Amino acid sequence: MNYDRSPYRKIPEELMSKYSMGGECEIIYERCEDQSKPTTDIRWTKEKILEFQALVSEEIPSVGYPHENGAGRLREALSKYDLSQSSVAVIGSTTPWVEAILLNLKCKSITTVEYNPVISEHENIKSIHWNDFEAKNIQYDHIVSYSSIEHSGLGRYGDPLNPNGDIEAMQVIREKMKVKGVLFLAVPRTPIDKIEWNLHRQYGPKRWPMLIEGFEEILNPIEHPNRKLQPVNFLQKKCNT
Repeated sequence: MNYDRSPYRKIPEELMSKYSMGGECEIIYERCEDQSKPTTDIRWTKEKILEFQALVSEEIPSVGYPHENGAGRLREALSKYDLSQSSVAVIGSTTPWVEAILLNLKCKSITTVEYNPVISEHENIKSIHWNDFEAKNIQYDHIVSYSSIEHSGLGRYGDPLNPNGDIEAMQVIREKMKVKGVLFLAVPRTPIDKIEWNLHRQYGPKRWPMLIEGFEEILNPIEHPNRKLQPVNFLQKKCNT
């Protein structure tokens, strides 16, 4: 069965054991998002991107998860590296706030990876579908994913149900990274493993090591002083010797 009739208001009984990791991951039914694929393409005009570039330059940006200063913390993380000659892929992006930060940091080659079609009018930003990202033999210097991977496989955005969708997505990302490349990853991290269906996963002591298998943490995460649910993690892929 393909489980492609998302969104599902309840986890199918036959998949419950896999989603709950045999009972080790708490499942909460609080709300069901019905955000399926849009009927029209998402268009990023140059004017819109310039607007976002200005917004993310603010001391406390008013875009990019402003309640937890996501744009400010991601900007701090990305600023640790010279991205001017780098190719960077952005995983999961319906508004160009991450791309705007990268442009402000002089990044010249940005690829947005989305399930939903994005049309960019900026010469330094192109977009590809996730399936093409997975299929093409291309590697990137760095990859950025802010609040995206935790949704993979839950069907919230019209994707098929897959209990290991997040882990499989991370392994694809690993394959697409160059040696010494950095994955800037922000997902919810909490003391216990939990799924708030079908909103997102929260990564605790069991699921987090599974998620980053094949990666190593190279720097301390950048966290919000009052909210540590979604730190920006610095990951580098381990290379087989």
